[in-house]
Amino acid sequence: MQLSEYLKYKMESDRVLATHLDSMADKIKDNTIKIGDDLYSGIERATWYSSCFIEKYNSDCQQLKSENERMYLAIKQIYKRKDVIIDILIEYLKILLKDTEEREQKLIAKAILGVSVASEFATSRAVKMSVAYLLAKHIATSLNFSLSIRRNINKYSLIGLSALTFHGKVQKAAMSARHLHDVCPELYWSLYAMQVEMLYFVFEERLSPYVPRNPYDKIDITEAINGILKK
Repeated sequence: MQLSEYLKYKMESDRVLATHLDSMADKIKDNTIKIGDDLYSGIERATWYSSCFIEKYNSDCQQLKSENERMYLAIKQIYKRKDVIIDILIEYLKILLKDTEEREQKLIAKAILGVSVASEFATSRAVKMSVAYLLAKHIATSLNFSLSIRRNINKYSLIGLSALTFHGKVQKAAMSARHLHDVCPELYWSLYAMQVEMLYFVFEERLSPYVPRNPYDKIDITEAINGILKK
């Protein structure tokens, strides 16, 4: 099962699970520690809503409301897109490749994939897009990356159990998105335009060491991709 299909499956199964409370006992037992963690985060987020009652903190209140809305939009994108995992990886790779020449892009693809990228593309942009797609697909189907992402998806289990646990998930997704905004605004705004920045927490563990921290941060692309694949 592809990662994007697994994500859709987990989200759907969680919604069904939430409507069958009488069959949750075993699942809750297995996830007690995780649920407790999510409840704590949910309570933390709930306390932040006190800012909505204080006029001078109105901007904080609006940010919380916006993040909740962005989370719902991200969930919709999971089902709307054919493969949201690959789409997010493509945006990340496009940023890594943006300052590389066509020849270098092809060499990177050959070093990672072991094959040559077709030379009939009319523009360097077409080459870059094809390389980004091929690399994204390769990463998404690799064993280590796939297992890591599945673990993070599983942490999203029981999303609909209660308002607090759901808000706990939103809290973690929001903090991850905020961190991305701070360290790599370019990637953040690319994902924001796609309405998926609140899904970055699924990737953060794998991508964070290889995200450019500023426009002048030069990352060895081959080394970064190999790191993502092997970590």
